[in-house]
Amino acid sequence: MTFCLCFAVPVNSINVASCFSKRISFETITRTLLGKAVLGRRLTGQAYLLSIEGHTEVLLDRGPRRLHASQVFLEGVTAIVKIVPSASFLVAWLNSRVWDDEYSAKGCTVIRLSDLRTTFPSMIVEDIRYVVDISG
Repeated sequence: MTFCLCFAVPVNSINVASCFSKRISFETITRTLLGKAVLGRRLTGQAYLLSIEGHTEVLLDRGPRRLHASQVFLEGVTAIVKIVPSASFLVAWLNSRVWDDEYSAKGCTVIRLSDLRTTFPSMIVEDIRYVVDISG
């Protein structure tokens, strides 16, 4: 099983990586089913699989190498929503490599940035697409 934290922005014109810590690695997944799930119904945009040293779970403060890096993710999201009105993310468990798996999110919810800061990562539900709204 592969644990994934995916992130998407609705536009192609920004450099997403420049808004996040240099510790985070980005793998483009825009054209995969997982990428399309995190983008939602948007026809344009960029989707990425995020990790630190090849491990996604550390961004959610999980796994044997708990680096408590969730704050690093939140800082990046905060920087992004200052540039674009919203962004989305998705946490998923997959049976195989990201680009090989069939995947669809189980639902979608809008979360205010202020609420995300108090609920991430402990209250995030897997397989739900979260759209982070600038309000708040």
